[in-house]
Amino acid sequence: MHFKDYAAAAARQKLVPAEVSEEFWAWLSANRDLRDPLLIYTYPDFEPSPYKTLEALRAKFGAQVKEYSQLALAMSMVYGMGRVGPGNRPVTGFMRDPLIAFTAKDRPLPAINDSFAWYVKNESLMKMPLKGTPLPLMVYVATTTCRSRSGTGPFRSTQSFRPRASPRSTTTSHTTIPR
Repeated sequence: MHFKDYAAAAARQKLVPAEVSEEFWAWLSANRDLRDPLLIYTYPDFEPSPYKTLEALRAKFGAQVKEYSQLALAMSMVYGMGRVGPGNRPVTGFMRDPLIAFTAKDRPLPAINDSFAWYVKNESLMKMPLKGTPLPLMVYVATTTCRSRSGTGPFRSTQSFRPRASPRSTTTSHTTIPR
């Protein structure tokens, strides 16, 4: 038995059906690109919040959760493990702090559904594609401020995003690397 199989059995024993549905667990088990990182992330306690958050995202967005699997997984980890206090403000001492406390700049955090939908809708504005971007980068995306070109995003900034006038590059001794 491999570690992931052991972790899946232990997580299932703790979470199904008390925290998540049998149907969701079957879906998660069939999607190991989602299941395995979530198991490793929540091991050894298998905190149910990220699983419940992913289940709720799947219920709301269906196939988009699989299509944008790394974004959905990152958001379920960040929103699932974070704690929100009065006024929808981040509470210190959890995963979303200090990153979210810093980037939120004392603004209410957007709801996960609003944030996920915004990223999917505005994928063309991203420097990297949301599909296929590695999970650690997606966790960073899920914990930072996002603004569209008009300044409307989950964090609704009054400072608008300004695209660069022209591409810059960094020159090394052998190659030019575009930024």
